[in-house]
Amino acid sequence: MKPPPSIRSRRRHFAPLEAQRGVLLLEVLISLLIFSLALLGLVALQARAVQYSVDAEDRNRASLLVNEIVTAMWLKQSTNTGDLASEISAWEAKLSDPSQGGLPGGAQKITTNNKVILGLGPKPDGSVTIQVTWDAHNRSDPSQDSPTSKHNFTTTVVIPPAKLP
Repeated sequence: MKPPPSIRSRRRHFAPLEAQRGVLLLEVLISLLIFSLALLGLVALQARAVQYSVDAEDRNRASLLVNEIVTAMWLKQSTNTGDLASEISAWEAKLSDPSQGGLPGGAQKITTNNKVILGLGPKPDGSVTIQVTWDAHNRSDPSQDSPTSKHNFTTTVVIPPAKLP
């Protein structure tokens, strides 16, 4: 018995099995290529996220270190670096030593601001600018010791002068 004409016409449109040999292997290889490219993208994304996290940690540490010296100034009610010589020297040692919570290549600059008040000459206004600078090392290649760039954190605070009794 012959199959109906609709079934006979469908059989004619399919390629023979010999012509399809190897197509599955090609599909698998293409899907592996796409998967490996996606995986490489995820690895690069993770590496960049780690780098940004370390940079944020350094900025946070710089902020905490600046807050530490501002606290010492506030306690002494002075922005005069001469009055704070021992505190500043201990703070500088901590700032430049990463093993003590400092920053790699950490350096500081403290500037007290003076204003001319009513033509009487320069008078301290109680404001001080503190700038902390550190090296941002290339963390993707630890064997490379040279810094890739400098980062800095700058803050200006006003500390009112001590009130006389």
